[in-house]
Amino acid sequence: MIVETQATIEVSTTRAVCPIGERTGQKNHRELKIPVLSCEGACIRGEIARLAANMIAQNEAYGRGCHGELITVPDSAIARWIKAAEKVVLIDGCFLRCHGVSWKTLSPRTSWSSSTRSPTTISIRMFSITKRCRKKSVRR
Repeated sequence: MIVETQATIEVSTTRAVCPIGERTGQKNHRELKIPVLSCEGACIRGEIARLAANMIAQNEAYGRGCHGELITVPDSAIARWIKAAEKVVLIDGCFLRCHGVSWKTLSPRTSWSSSTRSPTTISIRMFSITKRCRKKSVRR
């Protein structure tokens, strides 16, 4: 039996910006790269998801996003790029799908103040690393 509960978390934002994040966000936005976000949990599954996201982001069409900056620095270049993207790739590390659940909470129902597109136009592809996928990658 799965019991679904909801919680409200208040997040304080900052006006501080990361210089590297600003350059990266501007460049990726200008080049229309697809943001890649991932679980970064404490167990090996989170680490695998993070490494998979880094591998995908090496492809010319993709760029690595930062969910921390998206949430806490909503007017940063990284956040503007992610919010304006037509597609976002999100990789969850395990069956809990924490990152996907968090993202669904933030978008598309949340109104992004600096987004040029309606939040409902964001298409999110969520992936979870399954046992079968992990076994295949271990065998290689």
